[in-house]
Amino acid sequence: MSDLTKLTTLKDVEDNYDIFLIDLWGVIHNGLELFENVKSVLARLKKKNKIIFFITNAPRRSVVIANQLNHFGLSNEFYDHIVSSGEITWLSLKKNYEKKKMFFNWATQRLSFG
Repeated sequence: MSDLTKLTTLKDVEDNYDIFLIDLWGVIHNGLELFENVKSVLARLKKKNKIIFFITNAPRRSVVIANQLNHFGLSNEFYDHIVSSGEITWLSLKKNYEKKKMFFNWATQRLSFG
């Protein structure tokens, strides 16, 4: 493993890649606010025409997460896509069971297609 290099900044490798998969929780925000320098780093990547995917295991749909990021002050001009486990689950259920009757009652959440 001697060929591994410890990065001190994303600048060290950002020109080597076109697409960035970036986790949200603990990397972009702490659940309450964005971490320092997040917007400037993302703006720099977008200026270089990098494609940015935010990935998260959050059980919520991507639009809900986008609204949360917007509330934190991070608009969609700073990223291209959000992929969440909640969105993937919803899409799978919609694709495979849209015409079936489904009961879903998890706290106050509702499942609907459309």
